[in-house]
Amino acid sequence: MNEIKLIDAVMPDVPPPDPARTARVRARVLGAPPPRRRPVYLIAALATAAVLAVSMIVPRLLAHPDPPGPPDLTRTLDRVAALAAVEAAAERAAQREPTTGRYWRVVLEDVRIEREQHGIMMKELYVHTRWQDSDILDGPPDGRQAQQTRFMESAPLDPGDRKEWENIGAPQFCPYLDQVCGPGPIKKGDVKTVPWGPASGFLSGLGPRPSGAPEPRVTRSMDLPADPEALRAELVMYWSGRGRHVLLDVDEWLWATGLDLLQRAPITPQVQGGLYRMLAGVPGVRISGAGGVLTLSRTSRNDTLEERLIVGPEVVIESYLVTPMDHQLTRRLTIGSSGWTDQGPPPAPPGCTSFNDRDCFS
Repeated sequence: MNEIKLIDAVMPDVPPPDPARTARVRARVLGAPPPRRRPVYLIAALATAAVLAVSMIVPRLLAHPDPPGPPDLTRTLDRVAALAAVEAAAERAAQREPTTGRYWRVVLEDVRIEREQHGIMMKELYVHTRWQDSDILDGPPDGRQAQQTRFMESAPLDPGDRKEWENIGAPQFCPYLDQVCGPGPIKKGDVKTVPWGPASGFLSGLGPRPSGAPEPRVTRSMDLPADPEALRAELVMYWSGRGRHVLLDVDEWLWATGLDLLQRAPITPQVQGGLYRMLAGVPGVRISGAGGVLTLSRTSRNDTLEERLIVGPEVVIESYLVTPMDHQLTRRLTIGSSGWTDQGPPPAPPGCTSFNDRDCFS
């Protein structure tokens, strides 16, 4: 969950962005048309639809009025298409061949777009490969994990941003991967290998279990049930009684945890499909099946963070801020592949002992 929570990336010394400019950035980043002013009648129609909808919220990014026709029929057709997309995505996931091996390996493409200290929008691209040999959900470490990250790109987001950057002398931009920020900036193609370290449980951030709280029946991610209701019930047992430590209500926690399990945890193909169904049923989730691509989106309870799960030819997790610091940082994680393998990580370079160590680059 920590890797998709972006609030700590906000730099307070950056002036608030111009609203028109951030709207253009959103269009570039998310591939959507620039937002338009909605007519009053459309706002009223959306409000009415939101009240009447039963198991789905009308997408708030809708830019055009509903097509002519009975409103109830339109909503029904939208709901049918959305639920069909959920089922199709879950079935495709469940049909994947199971894998075997010693290590769970995940390959992620990571695009990060942020406003650097001079106000220029910068884009970074990385490819992460992660290995681990444990699937424990909670408790002390009982295995190991390692990671290798290849730096692919760091540049102004578009020609307009590049011109602004060049006008101020093209100052050095310190990529996220370079925690030390020099001397000698990292270059395209540089690889950072993080050595083996202890693998804590995927839900270990919950804190100690309160006395008398129910004991979860499932302790390892590979044993999670595929049925969405049973899956939700098992996960809620971990959250139960710990709300004051988690600082998230159960629905927001389930949403964040489901996304985290998809990108990090060893799970069966059937559980992957079960997670799609479970996440689609979390209150506040908006469902779209446009173009045969499943999109689940949810805004955090304090309206600061929007997250999307997009399931099409690839599985994508998007996160972006929707506060007055709009697009301070946007992140798009594409899950390239995941599964068990006997091929472990390469050895770390000599002298590499931690993630922040410059000796870990090669």
